[in-house]
Amino acid sequence: DILLIVPTSGTGGQPKGVMLSAAKPAASAAAASGRLGLAAGDRWLDCLPLSHIAGLAIPLRCLQAGATLVLHAGFTAERVWDELQTRGITHISLVPAMLGRLLDVSGAARAPESLRVVLVGGGPLAPALARRAHAAGWPLVVSYGMSETGSLCVVDDSPRAGMEAGRVGRPLDGFALALSASGQVRVSGPAVMAGYANPGLQPAAGLASGWFETGDQGEWDEQGRLRILGRADEQLNSGGVRLHPQTVEQQLLACNGVRDVAVSSREDPIWGDRLVALYVGEIGEKELEAWCRGNMPNRLRPREFRRVVELPKGRLGKLNRPGLRAYIETTFPVRRQVTPSVADPAD
Repeated sequence: DILLIVPTSGTGGQPKGVMLSAAKPAASAAAASGRLGLAAGDRWLDCLPLSHIAGLAIPLRCLQAGATLVLHAGFTAERVWDELQTRGITHISLVPAMLGRLLDVSGAARAPESLRVVLVGGGPLAPALARRAHAAGWPLVVSYGMSETGSLCVVDDSPRAGMEAGRVGRPLDGFALALSASGQVRVSGPAVMAGYANPGLQPAAGLASGWFETGDQGEWDEQGRLRILGRADEQLNSGGVRLHPQTVEQQLLACNGVRDVAVSSREDPIWGDRLVALYVGEIGEKELEAWCRGNMPNRLRPREFRRVVELPKGRLGKLNRPGLRAYIETTFPVRRQVTPSVADPAD
């Protein structure tokens, strides 16, 4: 029987309801706790929305393991940092933006000794941010998962977690991973949803023989770990070259002075998708453009740069990618004219 209907984040379009039977959260909690070492006596700080699977899964894990739940109504970096130092917190779940704020607030201080797991998910973790966290002693564990998989299903708990762009690690016990013929990540296991919500609560909607196709493009690295390249339906075609915005964003985040970035495009009669980079940071637009010319392959280089105060994101810090192009056209309606030259093709 269906116990829960949990909404997807909606970052890929209209949110859907994910049906979970009672056995699925139990399987998810057991797999996560086993990998993350959650046990009676531990304390997990939950500052994520309980309406999202990432926040809801934490109390379920604590109930199953006999651990203590420390629940916050939202995220305030100063309060969370104080609790980490004074409440003996052993586990915490964060999105990358939250991790960045905590590092800003903590300054030169190192992570508290009680803290054993800093679970980071909800979006790509920039290697520069991961290096900064590791240097301060934060025990990072990179996670990959979604409502349809009952929360996290893949983790990288290695000493270099997060320091290689896109690498999310190996599946939790009970989960199986595969790549489709087109390179899309497929997941099966006892925690995978019963199906998408429908009037009759009939199972299997959105599944193929028990497998869920995530829509993410992936590949295996040389150690057999999963690397996420980006969403299959978010690929851009710039000058005949198909690319993932996330690939470009990872390159831009290597530039000093860029703290956050989102890549989208304008429709262009010559380029097709003319790449536009929205970014948060101290570096100027002209300086960032010059850095890109010297440090990025021509085929990945944006042709327009716009510095903003903040990027359009949802409650969990995920980019609203479907609305990015409209946001660019509305916020920056004047298009810079570019005359293509022999030295400036997308080759």
